[in-house]
Amino acid sequence: MSIHGNLPIEVTSFVGRDSELAELSRLLSTGRLLTLVGPVGVGKTRLAVRAAREAADRFPGGVCMVRLDVVEDAGLLPRVVAAQLGLNGATKDPVVQVIDFLQSRSMLLLMDNCEHLVDACAEFVETLLQSTASVCVLATSRQVLDVNGEQLLSVQPLAVQGVGAPRSGSRGDAVALFEERLKSCVGKSFGSAQDRELVTKICYALDGIPLAIELAVPWLRVITLAEMAERLKDCFRLLAKSNRSGPLRHRTFASAVDWSYQLCTPAEARLWSRLSVFVDGFTLHAAEAVCVEACEDVDLLDLFSGLADKSILIRDVDHGVARYRMLETLRQFGVHKLLEAGESAAVQRRHAEFFGDMVHRLSAAWLGPHQLEVIAEVQQERGNLGAAFEFYLRIPEASVRGARIAVDLEFYWVHCGYFGEGLHWIDRVLALPELPADLRIHAMLIRVYAATALGDAEATAAMAAEAVAQARDLEDPVALGNALLAQGGSALVRTKYSLAEAAYVECLACYEGAGLVNCNVILAYAARGMVAGFSGQLGLTEDLARRAIAIADEHGEQCIRANALYTLALAEWQLGRIADALRDARQGLMLKSKFGDLLGQVMIVELCAWIASAMGNALVCAKLLGVAHRLWLRAGGATMLDSETWRAPHRDCELAARRSLDSVQFEAAFAEGAAQAIDLRHAVTFVLATSAASPKAALAASESVLTRREEQIAELIVRGETNKAIAVDLAISRRTVEAHVQHILAKLGFESRTQIGVWVVERRNKLA
Repeated sequence: MSIHGNLPIEVTSFVGRDSELAELSRLLSTGRLLTLVGPVGVGKTRLAVRAAREAADRFPGGVCMVRLDVVEDAGLLPRVVAAQLGLNGATKDPVVQVIDFLQSRSMLLLMDNCEHLVDACAEFVETLLQSTASVCVLATSRQVLDVNGEQLLSVQPLAVQGVGAPRSGSRGDAVALFEERLKSCVGKSFGSAQDRELVTKICYALDGIPLAIELAVPWLRVITLAEMAERLKDCFRLLAKSNRSGPLRHRTFASAVDWSYQLCTPAEARLWSRLSVFVDGFTLHAAEAVCVEACEDVDLLDLFSGLADKSILIRDVDHGVARYRMLETLRQFGVHKLLEAGESAAVQRRHAEFFGDMVHRLSAAWLGPHQLEVIAEVQQERGNLGAAFEFYLRIPEASVRGARIAVDLEFYWVHCGYFGEGLHWIDRVLALPELPADLRIHAMLIRVYAATALGDAEATAAMAAEAVAQARDLEDPVALGNALLAQGGSALVRTKYSLAEAAYVECLACYEGAGLVNCNVILAYAARGMVAGFSGQLGLTEDLARRAIAIADEHGEQCIRANALYTLALAEWQLGRIADALRDARQGLMLKSKFGDLLGQVMIVELCAWIASAMGNALVCAKLLGVAHRLWLRAGGATMLDSETWRAPHRDCELAARRSLDSVQFEAAFAEGAAQAIDLRHAVTFVLATSAASPKAALAASESVLTRREEQIAELIVRGETNKAIAVDLAISRRTVEAHVQHILAKLGFESRTQIGVWVVERRNKLA
């Protein structure tokens, strides 16, 4: 993480707030918790971001911003913080995970918009500050957190000079902000003294609230200053009669937003309210599906352009795709307008249907060459997926659709290692009173698998047995296969190898009998191979691992291919084929790192340490054990090392390293590895570099990295041929060529065809 972490880039100038920034700097140096409090739209977030950026050099561990405006479930707060820190959901206790990650860091955590989760935020912050020594928290909220040691800074509206009762300060920062935005938005500055007086009156009427000013300025493209001043006066007079209960600043801001709403065209206003159902952004395609009824004839691009021009919509571009969002305050205003229009339920339903269909589509596409794109789409839409899930669960007759969304995300929870987050969703599914039997069994599979991975294998054994019993009664081979897959995993971790072997054999028979080919089939072969490997049946282990790899390669699958590579490397290590084991383990690690599977990565790092021990390289072994130790803690504990299946080889490996090194050497190497694992990406790079064999050994191992077909394709890439040309030359489909190219890139750890070409040429020269 860079020193500025994930702080948003300032796209407009920052105006005023000199005294507040100075006071913020002072308070951050004297305490560990500072909360900026103030009304909606007053600029708390913008001020906090600027202060965090200016204070970043005080925090060697960097700055991390956590946006809470899109978090509705207080139970998800620790997981959201963990995600922003780069930690995935592979832990049952994200609070412990976050604390361990921050324990040795001097970091500033910016928690933005705490007011709707104030109790959860207070509890989390208090625990964090009590458990770490050098972490500081900067919070923004409309309400104090009421935590011991909390310092408060009240954020007031910007000063307005020269009209009516004097505001604090004399610089007129509100007018300065208006002028800055006028230059950038409309392309002109103040003209006459009369214009300056009108601007001052407008800023006074807006009470110096920055967001209200930001919303007002774009209207000067279509109306004059005099017209704006008059319209604001009329708007406030109207609202003052009907909204006297709230604080003045809240009434003023609401008036400014409502005024912007009233000045929209009817179509723009209707779209604003409908877009409020989206959480944390949306694409044009999603908006068209959710917000435009079949009978409506509208030009959505024109409406989007209009709302963007009025500062209602913010447009971002990510990998060439435009994505839109609203400030949460404006989104909430839209929510209320949607309720007033009586459209809320219908639009929410269309939103839930759209994202439910999206999950179903992504689940169906999971077995294929586009898994990284699938994962990216899920992560981009997590807020919307959660909103769809919640909508369905609120409606008893529609709750099954919500359950299907959670179960269809099995590939994300189980295959990519987001176990903790998956448990949060699946436990709510299993609490539903009426679920179709096959759906309940599938949900039980996810729960057993995730909880087992998080160290609760003993507790889940009974649920696994119950799932198998229910599936037998159902007489559904796929449901029974799913239940047996769960039972096999639970038994493997509990070292019940006979039970695990029987479960996996029957599981694969069920899948085969149903004609099923998906990632769970690959997983079952790889997992059965692990049972054989830990049982000493190494020939069977190789056969099963290669069968899993063959199915994966046939479909261009990469995620579970990494599991199979782990199984294969496990056999090769025990057979003494160290170069092969190292090659396959490293390939598996590179794949797992692409999918963010923390548990998968740390298990392969462990295996690399065992392989280093077998090579007689105690120093490398100690370093890798240090990396693994740190990653186990990051995953929320030893997890799989609680099982004798993994604990025994770990213990033997560590004892062998300690026998070869004196205590000082071992501890120094172990500490070096642990220090390299502060950042996960850096940890993987370190492991790949540290575990590499000598150049001669690495070259020998690389000779068998690619299959014969992949070697052919690599040679054609060197000649500059396109995928289409290669397909013609080899008489295979273009899709097959694309899958082979992806496998070559994954195996060699490359990202471009150019790197493949360089590798081929260098290999020719070395072998010559």
